[in-house]
Amino acid sequence: MIEGNAFLVTTIDDDASIFNKAASNIIVQVSGNYIYYNNYYQEEGPNLFSDLVKIPTRRIVGEDSELLAKLALYDCGEDSCTASGGYAINSNGYYAITNDPGTTATVAYEIEEAKDCTDKVGEILTIGTSNYLCLDAAIQAELINGLYFLKTDTAENKPLKGYNTKIIRISDNFISVDHTLEASEDTKYIIKNGDSYTLYTYIASEPIFAEGSGVTSVALYQPIAGTNVYQLIADTDAVKVTTNSEITDWMIFDCKTGDCHQTYGYYTVGSDDTLKYFSIPYSGANTILRVADITPKECKKAGDIGNLVKDGDDIKLCVVNNSDTPVLSAFEAKDYILSIENANIFIGASASKSMVIHGTATSFTRNINAPYAINNIDPATKEVVAADYTDESAQAKVAILKCSVDGCEKVDGYTESSGSYYQVSKTTGSSEALDPQETTCTENAGKIIKISDAVTLCLSADQGTTLTNGRYVMGTVANGTPLVSGKMIEIADSYIVVDDGLEGTTDAVYLINIGTDYLAYKYTATTKTFSKVTTVSGMKLYQALEAGSNVYQEVSTTDELTLLDLTTLKLFQCDSGKCVPLTGNISVKGKIYENSTDPTKWTVVTEEGTCSVGNVGKLKLKENTSAIQICMGTGETPSYALALLTAGTWYFIANKPYLMNSDLTILVNPAAVPGAYLVNNDNEVVTSSATKLVVCTDGTTCAPKIFAEAGIGYYKDSADATKFIQCTGTACAIDTTSYAACASGKVGLLDNDGKLCVDTTPAHAAAFAEDSTAVYYVVSNDASSSSNIFQDKASDGDHYASIIATQISITLNTEEKAGTCYKNNKASTEADATACSSASGTFLACTSGVCTAPAPAAGSGGG
Repeated sequence: MIEGNAFLVTTIDDDASIFNKAASNIIVQVSGNYIYYNNYYQEEGPNLFSDLVKIPTRRIVGEDSELLAKLALYDCGEDSCTASGGYAINSNGYYAITNDPGTTATVAYEIEEAKDCTDKVGEILTIGTSNYLCLDAAIQAELINGLYFLKTDTAENKPLKGYNTKIIRISDNFISVDHTLEASEDTKYIIKNGDSYTLYTYIASEPIFAEGSGVTSVALYQPIAGTNVYQLIADTDAVKVTTNSEITDWMIFDCKTGDCHQTYGYYTVGSDDTLKYFSIPYSGANTILRVADITPKECKKAGDIGNLVKDGDDIKLCVVNNSDTPVLSAFEAKDYILSIENANIFIGASASKSMVIHGTATSFTRNINAPYAINNIDPATKEVVAADYTDESAQAKVAILKCSVDGCEKVDGYTESSGSYYQVSKTTGSSEALDPQETTCTENAGKIIKISDAVTLCLSADQGTTLTNGRYVMGTVANGTPLVSGKMIEIADSYIVVDDGLEGTTDAVYLINIGTDYLAYKYTATTKTFSKVTTVSGMKLYQALEAGSNVYQEVSTTDELTLLDLTTLKLFQCDSGKCVPLTGNISVKGKIYENSTDPTKWTVVTEEGTCSVGNVGKLKLKENTSAIQICMGTGETPSYALALLTAGTWYFIANKPYLMNSDLTILVNPAAVPGAYLVNNDNEVVTSSATKLVVCTDGTTCAPKIFAEAGIGYYKDSADATKFIQCTGTACAIDTTSYAACASGKVGLLDNDGKLCVDTTPAHAAAFAEDSTAVYYVVSNDASSSSNIFQDKASDGDHYASIIATQISITLNTEEKAGTCYKNNKASTEADATACSSASGTFLACTSGVCTAPAPAAGSGGG
């Protein structure tokens, strides 16, 4: 057809019209000497028009607004065309067209990136690394040619508005409604979307498609050529088939769990003379078996397992081979476990493994097992039923089956049923597992015990976990446990087993969430074991292995991250293999995201274009880069500008700590260490040349102090737990005094244990407070202590310096303090001077940091 020679024509119900049709739209082909009605030929489906002229999608070029304003999409059938909505596609991009002709199409439709389809039904999104069409808030289809079910209606004025419960076709040129699967009667289809197979029923009377609707078991299906759709083959149609060539592409699907899964095996239809068995094998050609084709009772050798055999007038499945008493099963609703040392119709050969076969009145198929299944298995008949713990005989048959694509095998582990716990052996069955007499993990690693009424699995001699679903690592296990030392395990709703899913060929480090702890473990490939590791330190970005997983792996760069990744990302501060979640910011795909209120929830940051005193702490990406800048003031008289922080250096900006990673794409708010930080005019935490002190009472509450406000005394150095900061009232710096035991000349200094020498007796030294209750001391006069920063307050013989000790500081107390008894220079509880004297104490009153004996000698109790 020559481009431009096909037109959309509106017909009328008029005998004078050569097309004589009821009012509608049709396509006509025009040539030099003819005009003909073209719907009967190649125009069924979506057709694109510009000003009523049919055009191919490649004609949409650039931003031709006149062309775009005239674009219209029509859905054409044999009789007519209807204005339609959808997307036109060409090499330049996607063009959104509503079903209102004349509405301007979106110029080069911009595909947004999102983590899911919430509020985006009917739209095209980038999720992860691929583009998808949103079919529902929770369902999307990758833009791969095929047919898909639009489950939910779209928002107003969207291209696919009104097509919910319809089938949408994704093709090279269009995304539009499709009628291929619409039939004159109710018909059932399975549609493949990614790795999922879902059953739909076309209800002709509506006409709509509905999810599910009727088939919940095993049935035959045939793929519709060139599509991702499989149509149900009714038994009444299957019975008419006579040759193998007619069933070459037939498949078996099992939809008993709601979702459908392809499987393999036998399916029977008909009766008497029409009785036949369809053999749909794991490997090989599909065949039709008639009763005459089936061998009489042969179930003697391993190679017979899985075959159909004739037992008298009945056709049965060979379950257990035995030359004298083989186990056979008729077509009925029973499941069996079969050995697969030899390949059979259901699966390829796999030594030492088995396979569960699902039986119905019309089929034997390979069962679609979850990764782990708990069942009772009869040792003689190999029948598989639900787990039963009612008596010892039943318990002896309980097995945990670990299943994969190449079969199943029994494994050791624990199971749970109705609140009771059982230890399961792959050879002897199950027995009670919980020992109520054991209450500590000391000698019970690998066992289930109760600690303070909480059922606990002991991971090692000194660590346990409540039975929270997830993966964990075993330490050295005690005797008699089904778990294995140094192996990863999985705790699920109904079982605990050794899990080899992360055992690869290269070493790796993982972070595992256990209760409130996040601990680092190393996997060693040569031994296939896991162990705690203490070398993990610093700021880290980790990603959960999957949504909901408690196992994380480090992300080394943000370059390849997507919005979908944000749902499983967490920031951590780690120290010797122990990590705590952090809040902060990351740069992803040209935007900054923050998790300021919850380490697991990321939101877009509104970037600031300028920096001034009013927006200190605001962020902006450096132009044309992924580097995060922060607004801050620097210098003695602050000058405000967006700045890139030095990687690995702590900063305090607007009273919050910040730490940047090496590629400047992660900016975190690390948990401050209670104590004090030395900070310079550039907001950097330093060890020298500081201009202010930032005092932190806990991990999030920090406040700056000029040196005069810091007072006189000592602070714990938050940046280095082995050091202290000394403040003299005019300056603060790292204390460089040589620490020694309290003695003459050492009063007012810190001793070897970080305590303040209040007099010359080591036992009297003042310690930092153990809790939030401050402790009061006095420092004695010691003229020989040349470095005593409190000496000017205690320079007279009967004067003392008043001291207050908190959890983070030991400083001069300048507040007025009424008469208080001090015993060994520490405040005591005696109420007055008399009682204090009787207790061998010294009764003192303090003003402006100087304590002397009060006159008269009366006072209230100390603090």
